[in-house]
Amino acid sequence: MEWVVKDTGQTEAPTLFGKDLDNTVVPGFYTLHAWIYKPNPTGLFEPWNPTVKCP
Repeated sequence: MEWVVKDTGQTEAPTLFGKDLDNTVVPGFYTLHAWIYKPNPTGLFEPWNPTVKCP
């Protein structure tokens, strides 16, 4: 699951579920990931999951 919010030049990052959205993954946007169907050993809200492989 991923939430995306356009970066409009605000001074603070938007928050969701008590977590700040990140603006380093997708330029021009704030994002928050939630690994809800595949466990992520680095954390539920981490942007990358080391156990997921692309073919």
